[in-house]
Amino acid sequence: MEYKVLNKKRDTFYQVVFFAGLILMIWEITIFRKTVISLGFLLLIIFGIGSIASFLDFKNYSQTYDLKGWKLYFFNFTQNILSWGFIACSILVLSNFYLSEGEIVEEKYEIIETSSMTGSKRNRSKRKPLVRIEYKGKMKELVFSNRFYNELEEYNYVNIGVKKGFFNWDKIVTQELEK
Repeated sequence: MEYKVLNKKRDTFYQVVFFAGLILMIWEITIFRKTVISLGFLLLIIFGIGSIASFLDFKNYSQTYDLKGWKLYFFNFTQNILSWGFIACSILVLSNFYLSEGEIVEEKYEIIETSSMTGSKRNRSKRKPLVRIEYKGKMKELVFSNRFYNELEEYNYVNIGVKKGFFNWDKIVTQELEK
C-alpha cells in the first residue's frame, strides 16, 4: 500500500507507541494466564480506551498520513487499539500482578477438562498440557510444563496458591497437579 508520511516526528511517535503496545500485549498475555480476570472486561478496556484515543487523535493522525476514506478510519482505529488500548490494559493487569500483597491461600480444584497447546517457538512438537477448572464460578485455564503432557490423564486435581492482586483480582502464585 502506498501512502505518504506528512509529519516524520509524529510518524516516529506512532511507531514507537505501536511497538510498545505490541510488546506489552505479549507480556500481558503471559500475566493474564496467571490472573483470574474476565477476558470480556479486558477487551472492554482495550476497545474502550482505543476508541476514545481514536476519536481524540483523529485530526493528528489525518495530518500525519496521506490517507483518505475508510483507510484513514481503519488505520487510525487499529493504531490506537493496538497502542493505547493495550498500554492501558497492560498497566491495569501488570499493576494488579506485581503490586499484590497479602498471604498466599492454598486451594484445591477438580480438573474439569484437559487439552493441550503447541510448545514454544523452537519446541513446537513438545505440547503443553492445559487443564480447565471452575474457579469461583468462572472457567480458568491453567498451562503446565510439557513434561506432564504424557501423564496428564492420571491427574484429577490441581492445587493452586492464590494471592489477592492490587486491584483485588486473584493472582495464581503456584499451581501443581495432584492425582
